[in-house]
This record gives sequence, structure tokens and C-alpha cells, in this order.
Amino acid sequence: MPSPAAWLAGCRVEDVREWADRDRVLAYEHPYGFMVVRLAQAFAPGWQIRMHLWPPKAVQEERMRMNGTHLQQVHAHGWHLWSRVLLGVLDEAGYTAFDEPGSPLAAYSVSSDYGRGSSRLRMERDGVTVQEDRRLRRMPGGEPYLIPAGRLHASFSATESWSVSLVATELAGNVPSTVIAPRSLGSASANERGKARDLPVLWSLLDGVANT
Repeated sequence: MPSPAAWLAGCRVEDVREWADRDRVLAYEHPYGFMVVRLAQAFAPGWQIRMHLWPPKAVQEERMRMNGTHLQQVHAHGWHLWSRVLLGVLDEAGYTAFDEPGSPLAAYSVSSDYGRGSSRLRMERDGVTVQEDRRLRRMPGGEPYLIPAGRLHASFSATESWSVSLVATELAGNVPSTVIAPRSLGSASANERGKARDLPVLWSLLDGVANT
């Protein structure tokens, strides 16, 4: 079997359109405003494959404000993640964290339910600040890129168009992730996942590419 990077590199939008079971789809809206669709097929052993549908930049920002997550976007996964943009444009920023007594930010560990549910935040360290140390624009035709476990980053829509990325996440068990968030959340908090309202948009985008 190919590595997740090699597998992603060979994927086309037409392939993704065929894999998605439109009658039995496991999808939800992430607290960061994009939609996650998990694919049932095991394409790469040890990795779970999913599609991310990203709304236009202004829409994503408004959804995060409504969800109360617009100040929680800097995060690190507890597992490795490979991604490749199939449609649209995404921006990927990397960050370094520093101790700063008196900072309004804190580092929270995050435990999530599989599928639609919630992400539970628990404060681990307060007095934290972050500094952006890189920014890369991700577009169709580019190579798959790795976001290593523990790497602080933020991913977001770069334009006022919809975007689709194909993602492989390492099946590393229930390993907590990290979120940098306002310490005003307190010692514990939760972010709820929403209903997948954008499925018709995804099907329309995939069908549109297949029919051109």
C-alpha cells in the first residue's frame, strides 16, 4: 500500500466524487467553520481519510465568531496530518509559543468525540503567547503537505470562494490536541460540532468539476 502522501498525490477530484456515499455520509461542521466529511474506505493503513469543505473567507470568520472560536484558531494536533488542496485556495500559518506572564492566552488540551459531538478543552498552562513564524498558500496542483503532531498552526480560507481539501489523519488513538485560547474560558470549556449544512455545496462543486 502507498504512503498517505503518495496516495494523496495521485488523487483527483473525480475520484473523490465517486468515493462519497451521498445517502450515508458521516459529516459535521467543525467549530472552526468548515465542514468535515469522513470517508469509510481504508485507503492507507493506519490513516483515516476525510474531505474538508472550506467556505469563503468572510463566511468562515463569521461562523467562528458565532461559535466563539475566532480567538482559538491556533492549535496543534496530537497526530500527524497530511493534506492536499483539490479546489480553491487555503492559507496555512505556523506558530511558536512562548511563556508570557500576564498574557490573556492559555494552552488547553483538547479531547474530541469521533464524528459529530464536541471538543472538550482543559487548561494546561496559562500565561502563553504565540508568534507567527511562517505562512504558506496552498493551491490545487501542489504536493501533499505534512502538519506534524504538536506543530502549532492555523488553516483558513484564503479567498471568497469555496475550497476542498483531502486529508489523511493518523489513527493514533485518543491523543489530546492543543489549542491556544483566551484564559477567560476558565479551567474547562467545550466546543460543539454543528450540523453539516454545506453538503449540497460540496456535491455541486464535485459534480461541476466532473462535468467540465
